Amino acid sequence: MILSFNNIEKVAVKNLRGGDGTVYLQKVNPTLCNMKMYAKITIPTGASIGSHVHEVDEETYVVISGKGILIIDDKETEVNVGDISLCKKGRNHGIKNIDQEDLVLIAVVNE
Repeated sequence: MILSFNNIEKVAVKNLRGGDGTVYLQKVNPTLCNMKMYAKITIPTGASIGSHVHEVDEETYVVISGKGILIIDDKETEVNVGDISLCKKGRNHGIKNIDQEDLVLIAVVNE
C-alpha cells in the first residue's frame, strides 16, 4: 500500500494537548498492527503541542522541517531536521515551534 500526505485531509486542532495556537494533523488510516496513530503534524510559528503523559503507549517524533524546543520530563532540548525523539510509556513530552517556518513532524504512536 502506498499513501500520500498530499491526499490526506489537513485537520486544524486548536490548543492541542493544552498547547498554544492551532496545529494541523494529517492522520494515516488505516495504520499497522499495534500502531495507534501515524500522522504528519504541522506546527506554525508560535504554536505548540502541550506537555502530556503517555500512560499506556509510546510516541516517536521525526522532525522533517523547521526547528523547535522539545520538552521531555520538563527538560528542554532544541530539535532540528533529522532529529528523532522517543517518548516512552510513563513519560511526558510536548513540543513548540521556535522558528519562522513551520515545524513539521512525523508522529507515530504505538501500544
